[in-house]
Amino acid sequence: MTVSALKRVSIGAALLVALSAFLLIAGWNIATPGLYYDELLFVDAALGGPNGIFKHISFGSLPVMLMPYIGALKAWLYYPVFQLFGVSAVSVRWPVVLIGALTLWFNYRVALHAFSRPVALAFVAMAAVEPSTLFHTRLDWGPTTLMMLFRSLLLLSAVLWIKIREPKYLVAALAVVVAGVFDKLNFLWLCPAVALALVVVYPRQLIDFCRQHSKFSGAMAAVTVLLGTGLLTYMRTNVPLESEIGNFDWQQRWNEVWSLARYTLSGTGVYAVTTTALDTVAIATPHLQILTLALLAAAGLAARYYRSIDWQMTAFFAIFIMVVLTGIFATRQATGPHHLATLAPLWLLLLAISLGQPFADSRRQPLLMALSALVVVAVCVSSLRVDLRNLQGFANTPGARWDPATTALTVEISRQENMPVVTTDWGSGSIISALLNGERQVLDYWPHFTGPLDAGLDVVYRNLLASGTALFVLPAAGTGAFPDNRDNFFATASERNWQLQLLSTINGNDGTALYELYSVRPASP
Repeated sequence: MTVSALKRVSIGAALLVALSAFLLIAGWNIATPGLYYDELLFVDAALGGPNGIFKHISFGSLPVMLMPYIGALKAWLYYPVFQLFGVSAVSVRWPVVLIGALTLWFNYRVALHAFSRPVALAFVAMAAVEPSTLFHTRLDWGPTTLMMLFRSLLLLSAVLWIKIREPKYLVAALAVVVAGVFDKLNFLWLCPAVALALVVVYPRQLIDFCRQHSKFSGAMAAVTVLLGTGLLTYMRTNVPLESEIGNFDWQQRWNEVWSLARYTLSGTGVYAVTTTALDTVAIATPHLQILTLALLAAAGLAARYYRSIDWQMTAFFAIFIMVVLTGIFATRQATGPHHLATLAPLWLLLLAISLGQPFADSRRQPLLMALSALVVVAVCVSSLRVDLRNLQGFANTPGARWDPATTALTVEISRQENMPVVTTDWGSGSIISALLNGERQVLDYWPHFTGPLDAGLDVVYRNLLASGTALFVLPAAGTGAFPDNRDNFFATASERNWQLQLLSTINGNDGTALYELYSVRPASP
């Protein structure tokens, strides 16, 4: 075997190990924690919309927008999956894990074309086990998985244009932008970031390209203006910008975003949300310390290899990240770790740019190569420690709304005769409808019980119970997202003399009651 062939085999093996590690960790014990409300917002549409849950715009029976800012692309992709395999944790989560592995491959290609193979290998090694990337993929409640894929494709298109300057890469970038914005409007954070980074770092190349391809550039500008006008028209009535950006306490917003950044960088954001755990600081602090030391080592290597680093390309990525962060900061509704995960794991690329230099240098300095390898290994080991704690937390201490008890609840519902199912608290309607594969009528009526039942809603329930019995799902005492809903339900039932029968109590992972299933009949004549 020749040296070049051996080198190709080694590179292929390294990539295979990275992808396998990603798949193994992201797919480990995939059914934990239990499926979650936001994680399943696309499922009803993917099943054909039997219960009309998360339905904002549709053309006939074709769903288009699930929410004002979330399109139906994921529902379209999952339609054949659910037709073949039904709805379960496996069929919901494994497809996004596979998409995440594909994204990891594209991330490698981005770093390879932007810098060098050593940089790309260092990046993919660290990214493959990076906890925020892994678990925001596995539990796609943002949703973020398709966004990460489209972000990688957008950056790849931009990098290839920078290197080759062919029009097809700008067409590809525009196509990715359309798909990304349709998937979720948050993708708009990324569009000006790429454009501004190109304008600031590569202005001469842009001017020369526009001169050489004037007709193409004019057509692209016209299409971009047309699409932008249509988008702004849609947003004006569906997602008013004034309700999304600005008008906040700057100091409070800074503290909020800084906290989210710490959660995301440390990989504990998903863990904190799913388990309602209080020990995230003990998990986060050591990993943040390792990342800080890695940053210092990368800075030292950057100084040593100052002349070898492509600083223009580095500036392109740095500006991209900063503009995205600015967009997130300015969006007051961006309050969850999944929002900061928009940048996962790009911060590792800024480390890899320096860490890959000793292996790209023809002088081959063993000590610097060893230092670089040690830093990469340290970051990976620290990430794996966080990954393991996440997996343990998923299996042992899920929060109430992520508890696999919901699966047991739907099993109990399926044993009952076919009758409408009414949910009385936030967070369970989409889960129940999904796990029942859309085969039962599920009425997500939780807002009805936030206060006394008014006259208009009274008619709804008279009609609902006119034909007999309905099943009502209640959170157990002290577990509801809206605690008063439970009391309001019983008050409503008492005022109308509904006949209640407790059919089952569903216990959570720790043995405490989480749900109660009641049959409800109208008052006896």
